[in-house]
Amino acid sequence: MNKWILSRTVLPAFLLLFTITAQAQHACIAGLGMENQQIWWTGSSNAKYLMDFTGGAPVLSNAGIGQTGSFESTAVYTSPAGSLLLYTDGDSIFNGQTNALIGTGVGGNPSATEAALIVPVPEGNPANDFYVFGNTANTAGPIRYAKVDISGNTIGAITTLDGGLTFSESLGIVPHSNETDFWIMSVTNATPTLNVYPVDSTGVSDTPVTSAIPSLPAGTTANRATVIYHPPTRQLAISFFSESTTTGFIFTADFDETTGVASGFTQVVSGNLGYGVAFSPDASKMYYSVGSEGWNGNLTFRDLNTDTSTTIATGNWAMPRLAPDGKIYVVAWGSGTMGVVNSPDADLATIDWDATGIVLPAGSQAAYALPNQTYAACEVNIVNPDTNARFQVSKTFSDGNSGEVEVMLSCNSGLPLQQSFMISPGNPVTFVVSGFTDGVMNCEITEIGSPGGYLVTYDNQVDAPNGISCAFSNVVAGDYSCSVGNTLLPVSVDVTKEWYVSAGADELPMNASADYTCINVLDAPDGSPIDVQGQLQFSGSLDTQTISGLFPDHQGGSYCRVVETVSDTAVESDDSDCSAVPITPGSGNSCTITNTVFFEGIPTISQLGLAIMALLMFGIGLVGIRRYA
Repeated sequence: MNKWILSRTVLPAFLLLFTITAQAQHACIAGLGMENQQIWWTGSSNAKYLMDFTGGAPVLSNAGIGQTGSFESTAVYTSPAGSLLLYTDGDSIFNGQTNALIGTGVGGNPSATEAALIVPVPEGNPANDFYVFGNTANTAGPIRYAKVDISGNTIGAITTLDGGLTFSESLGIVPHSNETDFWIMSVTNATPTLNVYPVDSTGVSDTPVTSAIPSLPAGTTANRATVIYHPPTRQLAISFFSESTTTGFIFTADFDETTGVASGFTQVVSGNLGYGVAFSPDASKMYYSVGSEGWNGNLTFRDLNTDTSTTIATGNWAMPRLAPDGKIYVVAWGSGTMGVVNSPDADLATIDWDATGIVLPAGSQAAYALPNQTYAACEVNIVNPDTNARFQVSKTFSDGNSGEVEVMLSCNSGLPLQQSFMISPGNPVTFVVSGFTDGVMNCEITEIGSPGGYLVTYDNQVDAPNGISCAFSNVVAGDYSCSVGNTLLPVSVDVTKEWYVSAGADELPMNASADYTCINVLDAPDGSPIDVQGQLQFSGSLDTQTISGLFPDHQGGSYCRVVETVSDTAVESDDSDCSAVPITPGSGNSCTITNTVFFEGIPTISQLGLAIMALLMFGIGLVGIRRYA
């Protein structure tokens, strides 16, 4: 039985909680959305409500639960049989069977985007032992947690996670690949980074696995944040608004359930948004709001295959969430109804948007947020992970280059969720393909737009129709890998010796040597910057010698200098053309050293010449005598 729990109170606004059944194991855990659900209401009665998905369409009925103080995020936990065991607003914790208050003080702020989260204690009693997490601030604050014993109606010591590090209102959960443990996620406020904390039989670790969110403008902070997980594709969606730069962001990333590392961050969109985001069941579409940081704006549809966004509904919509029935529900502050996207995987024209799909109890009004994710059955109409082929692609450069390249997936059948990714070293990406017949589909992965000066190689390399690629034949559901490498190609510098002989000069043998030094070239095997030195020997005019095997640094600044030392005073050397010859990956260069041979010494004169010179000098002397007479 899948249910959502709703409640109303006599406060200025009222809380709506939703739950669904939890499985004995958590292979399909949370991350998709409304395993629990909450909305604030207004009204004077103190009635409580249950939203029940047992019959397919959600049905409102009286449920009778305790009151909480949150108007944005709560969390609920149900047993495999559908019994409500525990619920919380991140501060007050209630026994789901008796509605008795177990304890308070965890610190979840009623105005935090994801104020609460419940995690069963790994290897504990799944019907009794839980961790309850709370976000303590409505813009940025630390996360606190406590261990809860339902049977004893007790709450343990309240602990501040990671020494009080400031987070961004986000709380997410991902199952560990061992199907016993968990990962707790949140985005830090300053210099936004995804911190992922292991929860296992030893407790909640205070040492996170960190993954930096790249390409953010300087000074960006993370506020009003959401972190959700899509188990079939193993993708995260991270959304937040930066109050410091007044811009919101939505990112997707691949998540490794074994290591806790997020990689392949892709900025989907930016703007006046960030408060919430939802994947469609097959993760081909995304839903979010634009306006007022995303908590009061226009509901927006984004096709991730075409990278196009379209407004579905104008108004004050916020926090879309994927529900157990495979539909996306969204609220609008002050409304007496909830909107429903009935076919969220469809193209825009056929998503079947209904702005009044769920009528709320009379006198009630919705508030900002739908629920944070929690441990639950995840019985959603999603792509079955056991029928998907997942191709993880990693990237290497031989010279330490950290730049991005594009990789593309091409298959002869099936439905890829995404056909190309930007990828860089240390940030692998995963292609997911569904809708194919085992043993029939063939796929290949190629790098496109490779940087100049590199040879592209693949660990599963074959000659394919599109050139060399990673190729996979007769694909069946499961996991595959492809490593794409870029090996820096060597370049060379050609040095030419050119001779000129002036009039009257004797020709020399024209043999010469020159010393060269090549600065900041790379030793390709390990990418270490080194200088290379050597000597060139020339014989004859226009002789060209080559400095070969050079691996210029991709960051620039690589060049060669060639210097000639000449001992013959009759030879003038000009090596200025070779004083700093730049080289870049994929591009060698050339230069010329010029030598000029000049006339040198006292010329020899024959006897006739000497006689003529003597007569001339005598004549000059006679003239002088006459002038003095």
